[in-house]
Amino acid sequence: MHKTSRLEKEAMRMQAGKRHRGLKVELRGSALEIWEALEQSAAKKGIEPEGLVTLLILHGHIQVDKALASLQDPAMDLQ
Repeated sequence: MHKTSRLEKEAMRMQAGKRHRGLKVELRGSALEIWEALEQSAAKKGIEPEGLVTLLILHGHIQVDKALASLQDPAMDLQ
């Protein structure tokens, strides 16, 4: 029996058109190329760009959290 992951469940919600929130972003270079390829793949499965962002956040947030945690806090400007 196949266990449905959180990512798969959210993808199914996106197909069903549930839960929305507006977001505006600008992409350039490699990020734009990757986005366009992902957007085409998602469209073939009936997932709108907004849903694709949700899937990326759900899947990628752990890696981003780890990268952010490894950074030092910026130096405070004491002037």
